[in-house]
Amino acid sequence: RELDAACGRCHEQEVKHYEESAHGRAAAAGQAGAPYCVTCHEKPITKGRNGGADSAEHKIEQEKLCLSCHLDDPEVRARMTPSAGFIAAYDQSVHGKALHAGDVKSAACADCHGSHEMAKGIEPDSRAHRQHISGTCGACHDKIAKIYDQSVHGAAVSQAIVLVVTDSAV
Repeated sequence: RELDAACGRCHEQEVKHYEESAHGRAAAAGQAGAPYCVTCHEKPITKGRNGGADSAEHKIEQEKLCLSCHLDDPEVRARMTPSAGFIAAYDQSVHGKALHAGDVKSAACADCHGSHEMAKGIEPDSRAHRQHISGTCGACHDKIAKIYDQSVHGAAVSQAIVLVVTDSAV
C-alpha cells in the first residue's frame, strides 16, 4: 500500500479510481491475489510504455495480464463470477478472434471493464453492468446501441426492469 501511495503523488486520479475499484477494495481487505499498482504496471501494458499508441500486441499483453490472475490464480478464480470457463471463452469470441487477428479496435478486457476503475459486472457503477451495456458497447458499436436502446430489452433495462426467461426450452 505504501507504493500505491507513492504512485499517487503523480497519479492521484488513477490511484483514487483504483482504491474505489473492485481491485482496490480487495487489496484494502487483504484478499490474496489482489493487485496493487506494480502488479500490473511492472509490465509494459500502458500506451506510454508502448510508443504512445495502442496495438493489437499491446492489448493482447493487457489481456494476458488480466487472465494471469482471473484464470491462473486459484484464489482469485474461486472468488469471481462469471465462471473461469466464460472468461477463457473470450479468445473464441468475435472480439477475441478479431484482436488475435491483429484488429487493434477490437475490445479487450480493459475496454469493457475498465482498468483503474474496474468494477464487477454486478456493481451498478461497472461499465459491464446491464444498465451501462448500451453505453459501453456503443463506444464502438453506436448503430447497434441505438437499435438496442429502442428494443424491448433496451427499454426494459433503461426502466430497471429485469427480464426473466421462463421457458426452459429457450
